[in-house]
Amino acid sequence: MIYTSLKILISTSIFFTSITISSELLNIEVSHNDVKARSIYDTNIIENKIDNMDVYKLSSHAHKLYFNKMLSLELVTKFNQDKKTRAEILNIIEYIAKQYDIEKELIAAIIKTESSFNLDAISKKGAIGFMQLMPDTASELNVKNPYDPFENINAGTKYLKKQLTYFKDLKLSLAAYNAGPQNVKKYKGIPPFLETQNYVKKVMYFYDKYKKEGLKF
Repeated sequence: MIYTSLKILISTSIFFTSITISSELLNIEVSHNDVKARSIYDTNIIENKIDNMDVYKLSSHAHKLYFNKMLSLELVTKFNQDKKTRAEILNIIEYIAKQYDIEKELIAAIIKTESSFNLDAISKKGAIGFMQLMPDTASELNVKNPYDPFENINAGTKYLKKQLTYFKDLKLSLAAYNAGPQNVKKYKGIPPFLETQNYVKKVMYFYDKYKKEGLKF
């Protein structure tokens, strides 16, 4: 989403910047009702450079632009921080996936479904973070800080592994992650809860998507 937003913003900024630069490159002298404009440089050259910029490559190098009015420093900084954060999260997922012998795409699919990769997410029931750990579950898994990315993903994956080991079925394990293993045992399958049924379908959707297209979030 950030990449797309930046492309739109940059494209729009290029248009307005070209107008601004053209105006600034004119020496304006005002005398009574007469306005005399004298060109200092050939503005067509500069406008052509702007028009020929590759906006698809611009965003990752925005802080290096000569025409720094195109993007604010605040926006560029946020973009770079978000990009770094995504890389760090991906590294955590890959590491934990190897530790528990679970596909990284499955872990990412659960995070996407649970919190849409929002570490600060808190549900109405009190579930916290990326993998929406309930306080009791977090305590049981010795989580000291559920808002820590590594602790949250590690605990959630450990809990998932426990369900996979017991039920030996992916969809049943996902249902247990959402509704609790006791409900899966009680109904001898995915519980007849609309939330849980939709949850399993959604995780499976993102799981298949990430396996086909790679981890993009």
